[in-house]
Amino acid sequence: MRFERLTRAFAGVLLFAAAAGQGAAEDWPAFRGADGDGLSNERGVIPADGGVALEVRWRRPLGSGYSGVAVAGAHVVTQAVDGEGDVLVALDAADGELRWRVRLGPTYPGHDGSHDGPLATPAVGDGAVVGLGARGELVAVELETGALRWRRDLPTDSKARKPHYGFSTSPRVVDGQAIVALGGYRRAVASFDLDTGDVRWVGGSDLIDYQSPMLWRRGDGVRLLAAGNGRLMSLDPSTGEEQWHYLHEGGGTRGSYSLTPVPAGENRLFLAHRDEGSALVRLDAETGAPFEVVWEGRTIRNSYASAIFLGGHLYAYSSRFLTAVDAATGEARWRSRRAGDGFLIGVDGHLVIQAKDGRLRVVRASPVEYDERASIALFDDVSWNTPSFSDGAVYSRSLSEIARVEVGSRPSEARVSATSWSPVWKRLLASVEGSPEPGQVIDAFLAARPGGPFFEDGAVHLVFRGAARDVVVAGDVVGARRELPLQRLGETDLFFRTLDLPQDAVVSYLFFVDFEARLDPRNPRTAVNTVFGDDLEPVLAAEREMSVLSVRDASALGVPAPASPGADGGSAADLRPPTAGSLDSLSFESRRLGRRVDTTVYRPAGVGAGRELPTVYWLGGRDALRWGAAAASLDRLLAGGLPAVQVVFVLESGAGVLGPLEGMLVDELVPLVESRGGVVARRDQRALVGMGWDALAAARIGLKRGDVFGFVALQSVYALTAPEGGLEAWARPASDPPRVYLDWGAYDLRNTHEAWSTVEDNRRFDRALRDAGVTVVGGEVAAGSSWASWSLRTDLWLEDFLRQSR
Repeated sequence: MRFERLTRAFAGVLLFAAAAGQGAAEDWPAFRGADGDGLSNERGVIPADGGVALEVRWRRPLGSGYSGVAVAGAHVVTQAVDGEGDVLVALDAADGELRWRVRLGPTYPGHDGSHDGPLATPAVGDGAVVGLGARGELVAVELETGALRWRRDLPTDSKARKPHYGFSTSPRVVDGQAIVALGGYRRAVASFDLDTGDVRWVGGSDLIDYQSPMLWRRGDGVRLLAAGNGRLMSLDPSTGEEQWHYLHEGGGTRGSYSLTPVPAGENRLFLAHRDEGSALVRLDAETGAPFEVVWEGRTIRNSYASAIFLGGHLYAYSSRFLTAVDAATGEARWRSRRAGDGFLIGVDGHLVIQAKDGRLRVVRASPVEYDERASIALFDDVSWNTPSFSDGAVYSRSLSEIARVEVGSRPSEARVSATSWSPVWKRLLASVEGSPEPGQVIDAFLAARPGGPFFEDGAVHLVFRGAARDVVVAGDVVGARRELPLQRLGETDLFFRTLDLPQDAVVSYLFFVDFEARLDPRNPRTAVNTVFGDDLEPVLAAEREMSVLSVRDASALGVPAPASPGADGGSAADLRPPTAGSLDSLSFESRRLGRRVDTTVYRPAGVGAGRELPTVYWLGGRDALRWGAAAASLDRLLAGGLPAVQVVFVLESGAGVLGPLEGMLVDELVPLVESRGGVVARRDQRALVGMGWDALAAARIGLKRGDVFGFVALQSVYALTAPEGGLEAWARPASDPPRVYLDWGAYDLRNTHEAWSTVEDNRRFDRALRDAGVTVVGGEVAAGSSWASWSLRTDLWLEDFLRQSR
């Protein structure tokens, strides 16, 4: 059996060596290759001319995990979940069959956006494999058999601090040592004897989160580079002695916390050390220590993916698009979204890119333009790892599979054609191609479908027309930190995207046209979204105007234009009827919060001061008044026959101050409001309300203090900062729980490439509340995360509260 595997492997090598003119094969022994620079030394493995073929040699199921792939001869090594726990595994490079597995520990559960399983990439060298589990289980085993050499527990044995997401630093094997970043004062990096596991040395001084040590080969020898949260350190790999350190002054999880220095020319290092920027620094050639900044800028930023240096240029992800940057000046040469968000390495003058959506690409490393040579849809699942390259083949994995892909010289899969388009675009393309005036055909087509997106053939179609090279759509329709490209109709200036959305959907979106954010110029419906920041990252207290896809009349949204809030911080004056309710300020000094608290009290028109009303306490009231037109909505609903109600808008956001906020509401604000009269001082007459970030605070306080609030209304609870165990940990309220209205959108804040979704959070929360015996009404709707959708359902929760409070 073993002989047959070796025979097949040898035949495969001969086949592709003949096809591609392959040079000497080399191992890929650790994270980002032999030195950690992400470059392969193999030459002649990717055809310089003609088509490039990507052929899957084998594909095997593999459990979840972020670990990359190390390759040494006939062994392919990685880490994953096997159904019983986290394991270090070796597969046969020829056919992917399991050679051995070694238990690391129990399954490490994903949390706060991460998936289950190990995170570090194992390292191979000197006949051994070194693996590191997410809890700090460091093991060394025999490469051939998987027999254990030794095992260490880094938190116990080396006092290493486990980072929030778990140990992610990838080991490196150097001259009989297993070198691992630990983090700490005078012990940032440690060396373990590869045979015994004994500590040889510790060196450097800095906190370490998700960075991995690498080797830097210079004329004066080999140095170990270790990036920390505040320092870049050069250590002697044989003794651990610090040769120099550089204070890079970076920060952020997509900056210094995951920093990989990239050698970028003689005595130069590229550092993506900040979430919002990066720099090229130069080492003083004489002293070998102090650095000077050559350039600093934003052309490469906001990505976990490490850059590649080839031919005087840096190729890297900046946010979610691939970019080529002149390493000498920091100037961008081109940007492209076609590669998809992912991770890259450099092979034979090309970039090998594994996108998170599962697609594998080979792109020529050209400073002139994005030049894709080959592409295959490799995985159906999310792929979150840097690919590896050895012996003319790419090794990559997803959260459920691992594969070997051979590189050859046959044509790859065909380009996507109009045959995959929906009927409406096929018909239009045929009309355009058959007309001497294609522009007039498009004019007539759009004139018959005014108002932006349109529904036809059972789907919704987004349309952009204009001079552009790259058009994508982002927002609720895709989720945070993602976008979908629009397709060009033939050679025209019309771009489109067909989406499967129900006709009653209410979602926010933006176009990015040649990387600049734009509202849909054909769509008059807009609303302010308080979720998405720059690059549509989820942020607290954002204010971004976005286009709204909705078949309902724009006036039904009840949302004022972004530039026209009322002077009182409430809704625009032209939305309020002549019989509008009053909006009065109520402020006080809060001892619980240690600052002044401002509120706005809404009282219905025609209701005397002596009449006692139910009271709604609305968290995040400034946004509700300004962007949700809450006062105008109340005017309209009460004029339509809804019972009178007083609403106290707590203007500031309550996110992040749950304990003090609870005391302020219960001990200060509620007594103050009720001391003024005009309200019923009973729990069944009080409601607590919140949307988005503020729904999290309303959920916690309302469920905990059922003695004060008899009704809680929640829309799209953002649980990204919920306690360990998620929202379900709050689903067991006091003995007399409040009635809960909970609704959320099927297109709420989420990211399918990362392991977080407020849609799933709210679904689980809803089930947990019901299982705990809480009365829950509401449910999932076809909507996204914005006031354009929340404000349309104000009547539902308010009517339910007032009906129960009678």
